[in-house]
Amino acid sequence: AARVDGDIVAVAPLPLIRAVGILSRHKKPLFLKSYVASREAAHQLAMYTAMDGVDALHKDLSIEACGGVARSPFTGLLQLVDDEKTFGWVTGTGIKIFLVTHDRRLHERSVTTLLEALHVAFADAVCGPFTDVDDPSEALGAAFAAKVDAVTAAAADSLPAV
Repeated sequence: AARVDGDIVAVAPLPLIRAVGILSRHKKPLFLKSYVASREAAHQLAMYTAMDGVDALHKDLSIEACGGVARSPFTGLLQLVDDEKTFGWVTGTGIKIFLVTHDRRLHERSVTTLLEALHVAFADAVCGPFTDVDDPSEALGAAFAAKVDAVTAAAADSLPAV
């Protein structure tokens, strides 16, 4: 609650899941859904700055992969800025999926499950004979945004804190 002109006004709490973003393998933005309208530019910046972590991790993991060690698509926590954490997921085709959450301790397994569900939604949206693999942004319209909303809403209700 906040006080405005002496009156107490209810303030809606910020959502646990703040944003979902997808970058192509060429670092082109394909999708960004910010659940806090005033932070959309900050969430876009978070995606790009998290790329440094993805690039460093991916380089290290690809070296391990040469030694026969399989890598997980989940990158873990990439950055913590103010009260927001950015997690990542790198698909086998180099697509990067980012999740920005409130700075609350979450089970890594819950975040992984959510990113995996977002990856499945992305794959469902772009798997088609006429989808341009290098620029699938045309397949990521309103139907995909609605699917992302459904996945994140369901996850937000079930994400347990540590």
